[in-house]
Amino acid sequence: MANQFKRGESVRFMTTGAGVKTARRGTVVKTAPTVRGTRVEVKDKSGNLYRPHLSMVKLAG
Repeated sequence: MANQFKRGESVRFMTTGAGVKTARRGTVVKTAPTVRGTRVEVKDKSGNLYRPHLSMVKLAG
């Protein structure tokens, strides 16, 4: 997948924990290519940092 996200953009993303999916909003901090695909570092408004897979991130519109 191509990386279409730039630093500072507002995005929506899903997180999964204990089998529960949660929708969140945040701002792109940076993107990093990894062995298993591209990861996007996203910070939410409370300051928590998440690294969802690129397929779980969409631009907030």
